Amino acid sequence: IAGALNGIVGAGNLIFISLYLKTVYEEARMFRATILLISIMMGIWRLSVQCVQGMITTSLFYESLILTPAAFLGSYLGIRLFKSMPSSNYFKTFRIILIFLSLSIVLRYLISAL
Repeated sequence: IAGALNGIVGAGNLIFISLYLKTVYEEARMFRATILLISIMMGIWRLSVQCVQGMITTSLFYESLILTPAAFLGSYLGIRLFKSMPSSNYFKTFRIILIFLSLSIVLRYLISAL
């Protein structure tokens, strides 16, 4: 299921992996570190494949440079929020974000099917 979902929308594996990891790691710090490591590895793999396939154009490269400050700002704010949040609130927030992301994937699919 995760492979099919990942092939359709490009985001399915991480959702299912995070659900599994939640059962393995009860501590928010270890859970977050594992998710970040997996995300980085998946990002490097996708970038490598796209570069080899010639899918990274000059305009796409410049667009990514323009968006880089926003990514760093989001990372900075996320780190600050994580450090100030109790572990129990972290997992509640994680569930809410997971539900929102899952619904957005379904909504994108339904809109594209019309």
